[in-house]
Amino acid sequence: SFVSDSFKNWRGMADAGGRRIKRSIVLKSGSIKFCSPDMILRFQKLYLISDYIVNKENEIAKFNDQQSVDKSISMNGRHLTNIGVFRTYSQNYISSLEAIHPDLTCMVIQKQGNEFGVPLEVYCFTKTTEWQEYESVQGDIFDHLYAAAKEFELEVFQHPSGGDLQKLVHKH
Repeated sequence: SFVSDSFKNWRGMADAGGRRIKRSIVLKSGSIKFCSPDMILRFQKLYLISDYIVNKENEIAKFNDQQSVDKSISMNGRHLTNIGVFRTYSQNYISSLEAIHPDLTCMVIQKQGNEFGVPLEVYCFTKTTEWQEYESVQGDIFDHLYAAAKEFELEVFQHPSGGDLQKLVHKH
């Protein structure tokens, strides 16, 4: 049985003292945009990214000034994007959690876009290896990120449902 059947080796998880979270939230590509001045002001009030926003805005302004960028056209120069700010927020949020292992890898990365949108992948480790506690930590993280995405004016991808189709019919 040991030779013919498959089995899962959990020793690495036990030795590391953490359990890996590797899961994505897929954002609609049509909701990705440059940050407006109002968005920047709103994001500066978020304690997890306020320093990031101020530093990044100073860096961008300096670059755009050095390049004599015509800012009347939004495509010119450098700008913050809502997905980039959300990625940084997500990273800082997850890193701030007591349940996340501080000595193991923790990152939020943008994966290649596809027909569903642009995945942001959370890759980190919990301090616990206990399954139920791990699932609770993972659930709490994604509950927060799904709700927070709206604050960054991002839409999470979901296949259309019957209710979505009914709304379209009633519009016409």
